[in-house]
Amino acid sequence: MSGINKRIRSGYESLLGPAGSLLDRVGLSPNLVTLFSVILAAAAALAFANRSLGLGLGLLVASVFVDMLDGSVARASGSATTLGTLLDHTADRYSEFLYVFGLCYGGYAPFWLGLLCYFSMLMPSYVRAKAESSGAVPSVQGVGIAERKEKLAILIVSTALALVWSNAIFYGMIAIAVVSQISTFQRLHFASRAGRSGER
Repeated sequence: MSGINKRIRSGYESLLGPAGSLLDRVGLSPNLVTLFSVILAAAAALAFANRSLGLGLGLLVASVFVDMLDGSVARASGSATTLGTLLDHTADRYSEFLYVFGLCYGGYAPFWLGLLCYFSMLMPSYVRAKAESSGAVPSVQGVGIAERKEKLAILIVSTALALVWSNAIFYGMIAIAVVSQISTFQRLHFASRAGRSGER
């Protein structure tokens, strides 16, 4: 999956490059773009909580799109930093929580499922962070059946389907939980194999 994910990432980075350059020219920093994506996520959560599914969907899509732009702005400005990467990853976790919480509060999915979904979304990122911080294995980025963008795509599609099918978000969250847990164990397996190879 890593080769496919790299090609997808390279493709959308190329498409977003001009937008990143434009935002850099008007003076927006990557960190400001990151924070704006979280504000949009909070607005989406508020819309979902108030049973405004269409509005929430639009804000969700906008939040995800803006989140994709921060890296483009950083590359255009040459201002990519370790702190910026940390802020981006932290903002991602806040945004994911807001999406799921808003949908559950609005009654589109039960809270037990939202908890399971969010926990499952966190685990691949946790394994990646621990594996990379140990220094014993190479990066596990791209390892697994689904990364963040695929899981958000499932959430967006299921939310759109919920406009005509009331159970779509329920099954969408189940799908996210399943692919997230599969990705977690794929990363653990990859890290375990890489660690054993390094010991030889």
